[in-house]
Amino acid sequence: MTHSLSRVAAAAALVMASVGTLSPSAMAVTYLAQMDPELVALSRAKNLARQAGERANGGVVQYRAEPAMHGPAEEAPFLANPDGSWTFTFQGCDRSLIGIDGQCTRYSVETVVTVFPSGEITLNDNRLLP
Repeated sequence: MTHSLSRVAAAAALVMASVGTLSPSAMAVTYLAQMDPELVALSRAKNLARQAGERANGGVVQYRAEPAMHGPAEEAPFLANPDGSWTFTFQGCDRSLIGIDGQCTRYSVETVVTVFPSGEITLNDNRLLP
């Protein structure tokens, strides 16, 4: 999950003012602890799903997932399932279709991954697009 630098800096300043000087890692932990636990879990699930897609398609050197899988979790293409898991359906491309801006010029693969609250991952589908 991404946050604007000014928001993180403001939170860090507030924490330092109230408890003294903290290391950057302690500030990050404090900031994350104040976040919505469900959003943190969704963000973790999104990252696990994207990483499963990357592994299934040759790794990050050979494959790039669509931008929504790199941005805020709530903007990712997912379905919340009744059992508490999340199913992500996203597209990506192989290295030959990555433009100079680092994004896909055309999507060549669609991947479907279900992530369970335990962190278990199921790769449901990974198919080439026409």
